[in-house]
Amino acid sequence: STRVSFDNLTWTCYAPMSANDTALINQKLTVYPNPVRNGEFFINGIDKKETLKIYSVTGQLLKSFENVGNNEKVNVQSLAKGVYFITTKTQSAKIIVE
Repeated sequence: STRVSFDNLTWTCYAPMSANDTALINQKLTVYPNPVRNGEFFINGIDKKETLKIYSVTGQLLKSFENVGNNEKVNVQSLAKGVYFITTKTQSAKIIVE
């Protein structure tokens, strides 16, 4: 029979992660209270000041907040009741506004 043999075969399917990459994976974006009441929520899981964007379920950018930090209050009183998505540079979460 015909055989195929390999010598010194190596396979790499990932690159080693740096300490900063590992920290980002362990961090999770959370919003509370969720559902959002009284037009305000707090956001947690942001490493440093970031831009926070709020999108509708159709993908339309509705609001953008600059320099949002960890455990910071965000005012969304101008949003109608419904489901929205919030994003930072590396994470996203769903919020429900009541």
